[in-house]
Amino acid sequence: MPDATVPQVSFWIANAYWLIPLGVSIVGGIITFLATDAVQKEKIKNLEKAMEEVKKGLQEARDKAIKCEAIIDKQGPLTQTKSPVSLTDRGQRFLEESGGKKLVDDNFSSLRADVETHSPKTAYDVQEFARTSVKILESKDLTGVKDFLFKEGAKLEEFFTVVAIYLRDRILKEKNMDVADVDKQTV
Repeated sequence: MPDATVPQVSFWIANAYWLIPLGVSIVGGIITFLATDAVQKEKIKNLEKAMEEVKKGLQEARDKAIKCEAIIDKQGPLTQTKSPVSLTDRGQRFLEESGGKKLVDDNFSSLRADVETHSPKTAYDVQEFARTSVKILESKDLTGVKDFLFKEGAKLEEFFTVVAIYLRDRILKEKNMDVADVDKQTV
């Protein structure tokens, strides 16, 4: 039996120069594979976690958009966008409740005079000059208006749009012009 083990030992000794590096390479490859595999699994886990966060964020954005749409549908727009622009029922209530109607009525002569300084020739001119003329009202005490806007979640520019339409309609009525004439560019 001793004779049988000597050749086996001598085989390993004789081939050690290439077997050891081969063994080290195989072990190193296995370790690298396992380490790389662990890193890849960690990256995949992180990506899955990030995707869940993105999905959650998208769901929140979708829910908020639905709420906004519901509020807009419930409240409705202040103006009808068809030409010529006009106030909706909500716009009429907004004009009254905000104090905009009273503000225009109380300052009508100065607002009309400002529009007239531009020498409007058409209903369209009256509409456009009314938009700029209502800015005169910014110098007035708008505390009540701003309180109303805050409670309604509305903006000051929406207020000025509504009062400009009301001012335009009052001036056109006084000039015996039809609001439908806003779409006509000449006299």
